[in-house]
Formats: sequence, C-alpha cells, structure tokens
Amino acid sequence: MSSQGGNSSLLLVKRTDGRFLLTKDVENEEWWIPNKNLCPNETFREAAEAAAKAVGVQAALEGILRVEYSMTGNCESEMRVIFLAESLCDSWRARDAAAPTGTEVRWVTLEEIESMKSRQLRFRGDEPLVWSSYVQEGGLAVPLSFVAHKGNPPVVTKSMNEETASPLHRQARLTKMRRLSLMSEDNKEEMKSPDKTNSPLAGGGVFPDGVAEMKHVSGNLKEVNQELLRSTGYLAAEQQRVKELYVRFSGGFTKVLNEEAFTKLMIGLGAPKEICMDIYHAFNVSNSGEGINYFELLQGLACMDPATSHGGLPAEIRCRYIFRYYDKNRDGNLNVDELGEMMKDIRKSKGASILEEDVKADVKTSMGIFGCTADSGVTLNSFLMAVGSLNFRGTSTLFRLTQSPIVRLPTSTPGFGAPPSVLKAIVGAGATVTALVIPDAVKTPEKSKKSKAKWNRPASRPHIRPVSPLTHDISDTELLQEASSSKRSRIGTIPDLDDDKGTDALMFATPPSHHQHYELATHTVKVRRTGGLSGVYKLWDMNLSGAITSSINMEIEKTKFFRMSSMDTFDQKSLPNEMLAGLRYFERHMKNDGAGNEKEAFSWGAVNRTALSVCMLSICQKVRDLLQGEPRLLRLKPPTYILGDLHGNFHDLVCFEKVLWRLGPHLTPCNFLFLGDYVDRGDYGVEVVAYLFAQKLLAPSKVFLIRGNHELRAIQEMFQFRDECIEKFGDMVGNQIWEAINDCFDAMPIAAVVDEKIFCVHGGIPMPCFGKGLISSIDNVPAVMKDPEVESPLAWELMWSDPVKIDDVDDDILKELETNGGFASNETRQTAHVFSHEALDSFLARNDLSHVIRAHEVKPIGFQVQHHGRLLTVFSSSHYCGSGNEAACVLVDSNKIRTIRLDTA
Repeated sequence: MSSQGGNSSLLLVKRTDGRFLLTKDVENEEWWIPNKNLCPNETFREAAEAAAKAVGVQAALEGILRVEYSMTGNCESEMRVIFLAESLCDSWRARDAAAPTGTEVRWVTLEEIESMKSRQLRFRGDEPLVWSSYVQEGGLAVPLSFVAHKGNPPVVTKSMNEETASPLHRQARLTKMRRLSLMSEDNKEEMKSPDKTNSPLAGGGVFPDGVAEMKHVSGNLKEVNQELLRSTGYLAAEQQRVKELYVRFSGGFTKVLNEEAFTKLMIGLGAPKEICMDIYHAFNVSNSGEGINYFELLQGLACMDPATSHGGLPAEIRCRYIFRYYDKNRDGNLNVDELGEMMKDIRKSKGASILEEDVKADVKTSMGIFGCTADSGVTLNSFLMAVGSLNFRGTSTLFRLTQSPIVRLPTSTPGFGAPPSVLKAIVGAGATVTALVIPDAVKTPEKSKKSKAKWNRPASRPHIRPVSPLTHDISDTELLQEASSSKRSRIGTIPDLDDDKGTDALMFATPPSHHQHYELATHTVKVRRTGGLSGVYKLWDMNLSGAITSSINMEIEKTKFFRMSSMDTFDQKSLPNEMLAGLRYFERHMKNDGAGNEKEAFSWGAVNRTALSVCMLSICQKVRDLLQGEPRLLRLKPPTYILGDLHGNFHDLVCFEKVLWRLGPHLTPCNFLFLGDYVDRGDYGVEVVAYLFAQKLLAPSKVFLIRGNHELRAIQEMFQFRDECIEKFGDMVGNQIWEAINDCFDAMPIAAVVDEKIFCVHGGIPMPCFGKGLISSIDNVPAVMKDPEVESPLAWELMWSDPVKIDDVDDDILKELETNGGFASNETRQTAHVFSHEALDSFLARNDLSHVIRAHEVKPIGFQVQHHGRLLTVFSSSHYCGSGNEAACVLVDSNKIRTIRLDTA
C-alpha cells in the first residue's frame, strides 16, 4: 500500500471459461492480482483501469469486492479498493505474453490457484484464492455507482483529510475499520465457507458493522437459519411448534410442503391467498421444484415475524426474501413493474398516495439509487447495497405478517384435528378462527378421525388488524393493537361443525379472553402513597433483590421480553415519554432560582423549541401510521371512559388524568375513548394533541381517538389552531407541525361501539340513505380523508349532525322531519342534519344498539341526557369560551353508563 493514500487492486475474470488473471513479480517471486498505487489526483477507478491496461487486458469494471482502510503512523489515511472486472478478450492464451517487463501474467482456474497454493508457491496474500472462490460461488460486488457521487470514485491526495475524503472514506473512518493484512488459515477457511463469506459492503447501514459483514445466505441454510433464529428469539419451544405444524401439513419431517399445503398453512397464519405463491417462491431458497423444507419454512416465518429486527444480519436475510418476493417472474432481477409493486407497498405503509404517476416517479428515482436502468432491471446485489447503505428506505415494513407466526400456532400437535364438539365447547361460538381442512394426502397416519385429543389453545399475544399484511408498519407499539375486539382481527369465523364427517381441521383461533394464556410483564412499578408513579424497574435488573429465583433463566426470558411493546412503553427515553416529561414541565410553575429564571405554569419557558418541534413531528409520523391501521369503526370492551370536546383545554385534560389514569393508561384497567374536537377555542391545542398522541403511542390498545368536526384544516383556519402552531413554532416550522398534526387527523377513525351496544361518535347518527343506516358501513370509509365532505358523506354526517331541539322546531322543520323519517336540515350549522328521537330509535333498533354517546355541543353541567334517555351528550372542557360550564366524562362499565363531573371551581 502506498504512502500516497490508496491502492486499486483488480480481480479479472474471464466469464467464458471461469479463469482469473494472476500476476507475478519476477524479482520477489510473489503471485498476486493486478494492482496499482494511486497517484495524486487519481481516482481509484482510474487506477484500476490503468492496472488492467498495464497487464495488456481490455477489461470492463463490474463492481467493488472490498474496501480496506488503515491509518499510518503519521495519522494519514490509506485505503485499498478491490475491483471486480471482466476481461473483454476472447483468447486468454494470447494474452499471457502481454505482460510488462519484470512481470509474469497467467490466466488460471480456481483449481489451479489452489494447486499453486498447495505447492507452496509464494503469494503476497490470500486475496486471489479468497475472491476468486467468492466470485465463482456467486458472490456479489458493490455497483460502481456506490463509489461517491454516482460513479465518480474518490480523489486521493497525499494527506487525506475529512474535507477531501470521499463519503466512502468517511464511512470507513466512522466505523473505525482497520486494514486486514494477510489472513490466517482459520480466517481463510471462514472466508471460503459459503454461508460466512464476507460481502462487499464497507461498513455502516442497517447491516452489521465493520468491513464486509454481510453473509452469503445461499450456502448452509441450517447454520444461517440458527443464527437468525437466535437473534429473533425463536428458541427451542417455538421451533418445536413450527416443526409440528410442518409435519402436520407435509405428512412427515422428511417430506416437503408442496404449493397447495403451503398455501393452506399461510392462509391460516393470516396471509391473503392471492400472495401465498409469491411467499412460497420467496421461502424456496433452494429453488427446489418439489417444495419447501422445514428449515426454509422456519427461516421464512422468522423473516416475516413483525417482531424481527430490520437491522444487522436479520435485515440482510430479510432483504433477500423481500427481493425474491417481488421478483414475480423469477429472473433474478426486479423489472420496472416489479419495482413498482414494491414502491406501491412502501407508499401504502407510509399512508402516501399510490397513484400511478406517484409510483412511477418513485421507481425512476429508485432506479438511480440502485445504479440500474429500466432495461437492465435491479439486481439483488444493487438492492442489498442500496438498503445496506441506507440510500433506499422503507423495506422494514415489507414482507411482514400482521401477527407473529408463533403466536398463532397451537402449542403442540395434539390440538390439531380436534373433534367438532371439542372445538365448539372450548373455543366458543364467538371465537375468531379459520378452519383449514387438511387433505388426506397430508394427514398423519396415526391420527384417527375420531381422535379425542385435547384442544391446545394458542398462546395469548396481541392481534393486529390485517391491513396489507406484507406492508403493515411493524413498530413495537403497534403490537399492542386492541386485542379484545374479535371483528378487528377477524380472518374468518368458526364454521358450523355439527355436520362434520370427521375431517381433521387445523384451527388458528383467537379464543375468548377467558381462554387466553397470560404472560409475565417485563417491568414492575413502584407507586407513591399519594398515587403517583415512583419508579419503573426491569425484572432482569432485580436478580440481586431476591425478586427472581435462580430457576429462571433471565437471558432467555430477556429475549422474549424484548419482543414486547412494554419495553417501549416504559422506556423513559422514548419519544412519547420524552414528550410527556416536557408537558409535565410545561404544566408546572418554576420558582425563581436566584438567577432570574422563573416560569409560569402552563408555559414552555426556555425550552428549546427546535427540539420540541422535532419530537412533535416524529410522534405525528408514528401516530399517523398507527391511526391509519385502525378500523374506521372501533369496537371496544368495557370498562371504557369516554371524553367529549377538549378544545385546547390542557388544564382540564391534566385534571382528568389525575383523577382517572394517574399511573398512565397502560397501568389502568380501562379503555379511554376521546370523541374529537381536540383543538381550537382554547389556548393549548398543541399541548392537548401532543399529550394524546404520546399516550396513544404508549398504550395503543387502550387510548382511542376519533375525529370531530374541528379536525379539519378549513375549520382550523377559520378559528385559531393554525395560528397557535405558528405562534409557538414560527411560520415555517409552525406550518409543518400544523400539517403533520392534520395528517394524523385525516387518518382518525370516525366512530366506536362499546360492548356491542353503545354507539359513540362526535356528532350524531346518519340518515338511512348513507350505508342503509348500518354502522357496519362505517368500515368502508376511506382510511385517510383530507376532505371528508367530498370523500365520505357518511363520515361528514357522523361528524356534524345534532339531535333536534324542541325550541328550534317550527312548521317547516316539523314537516321535513315527518317527510324524511326524523331527519331535517341542520340550519344552525348550515350542513348535515338534525335527528329526532324517532330517528334515533330506528337507528338503534336497526343496529341492535341501546344508546348513543356523542359530543359536539357544550352543556352547562358537562353532559345532557336527551331523546327519551337513549342519547347522551358529553362535553369535557370547562369554562368554554369564557362561559361557566363544567366538564364531564362518561364511564361505561358493569352494564351502567355513569356520568362523572369534574370540579373545576
């Protein structure tokens, strides 16, 4: 390596006969590969091309195999780049004599290189053997486009400093890579192993740290599989359950899963039927025409698990699966249409537009990132490099099941094929299940049709609504989606098995809650006598306290715990907890500390507004994805607290917190439903939204937010919320925050049903002409609506309607009510309708409901019972617009609807 800062080496290959070019320094009697030290202002690529010309070879550079970096004694940086190039010469023999003076050139096969090594011929290093073996076995090279500025390699001067160093150089410095000198025999053997071969990527990114740590997966699948499983927490018990499932569907451990059996299995795990064959081909790593073996199934399920990390080794393996999944025509490249499907799924996961022109624009941009053209397509090599270097983003949401596969599996084989009577008795008629009829060809012979084996229930884990199963965002907080509602995670319903002829069935069930297993929580909390939270402690940090006996292997338990969302919930450094800590500061009065620093209550004081805005924007992005994944009609179980309009009244919200969920929603055995109108009218709309969004992230299965009529941009511009954002964060950032918050409002659900009997909405009930007056039609409302009035008249009615008031009824309105089944134009709001008690009674009867709870109108004591006691209006912001009204909330529990007034005197 030259003191001038760099060296380009060249692995030249002749594709037609698989030969590689070696050069021999006659003076030193050492064989190696062509190379050249860089001159001042010479690029690595230019040096590589010059090295090829020096040995008389016309070559085409294909990519980069390795980057090595070191620091000299005088702190100057040195780097060597090993390029892969193909010889364009037809006759390799004619070129053997073209070597420069003092150098011998020879084209040799891999076997000949090994023979030369065995004869103890001198080699300067192991690179010829290692890299020729790597390339012959199908190893990948980094595209030339990844060397600084789309193919412009870095310029190396005598003293490479931070300003002149290329991005590749700086990445090497940041990861503190050291030059790898001559490798030992152990290192050489490790490099030659197909499943341990170093890949070309030089440091950083989502893949492992250091130089070239991406592993070649196509070798010993079992060994790679075990490393992946260890990192993702698929331990012996989980593997055994997958093995039993595999045996049940394949007919034996030595057999394979054919396409039909695999499809049935994946449908039972929540995958839509239409994508099962694409998943099949992604799993079929061995490209066997017979089917999927056990190791392929196990690794594939681990890759699709929503809890599997998208960093390090799991990320690289997942990316290979993602590539195979979208490679629909199986040609080893992603064409424009296939890349378009990937971009569409990424845009779906982000809630972005999937219009054809938007997707095409992304495809065009991505082709540039990959360094590929529409004609050539995207290679696996280009894809892995782009993801690994973080130039291409969004893959973490792809190729995911909506729920961990090991959650949906029965705990042991005897549960498979349970008789109908056992299924109906144990699972229950209301369970959410899918029955998969196993064909005779895959039944195990020892299982009798009349088996009385005991049904084994699946382990209880959270269930996620299956929205775009392979593109659903998989952050840890989303795993806490509401589990109590069977309709939200419904894949199918239990069939009537009374007439079953004895056919075995595999049941993937979501049984009633009293049949679910419990899990040990990850943390223990300490509470003050006054009711506040004193401290939060991880169980595995309490070994010395005597809280855990030696019979528990905490290392194994920690692996399971880290898959749980409560790790984020109790992490005080997480975004939502940092926001809540900031809001605690905002709420408090800070006395003068002697240095003139005093802060009034409900003010931000000297808080860094830039940091606050960054935190707020990040939270909005996560909340938007979370809300978009929820059904438009929420289905909740009691006990549930229901709060009405807040209108920027952070003071009252904090009071409700201290009374109802002092320890936080995640430690309170209730759901919390907010009926909209979070902003405008009051001074603290930003703080109210920040608080509710933070709690939503911490307890997504307990905190629910539906949309009101003030969650509209046009309304906020008429009132004050936009001005509030600009006043608190400045014009540019304030508008960004306002838009980010409204992006969340656009994705909010529209209504909720508590205990299947109580309909909750911001405004009122819809006319029968909207969805036939059935609440089930609300689920068809678009997930994202910037203009509900145009995009969903049904949603608009639910957000704006009011009960008719006797004082407002004149002859014209009375006639309209009689003509329209109890509905009339809403003259007060100049939009939507008012409804009578007759219309309400019809709506309740039509949907088998008992009551409606709504907000939308201020009431003197915080609530009002209307329409023969079947309608309840609740308002949760006191002193609204300077008036003397009280604030109230509602508790639905034990077949009672209780009103609770907040004393704000």
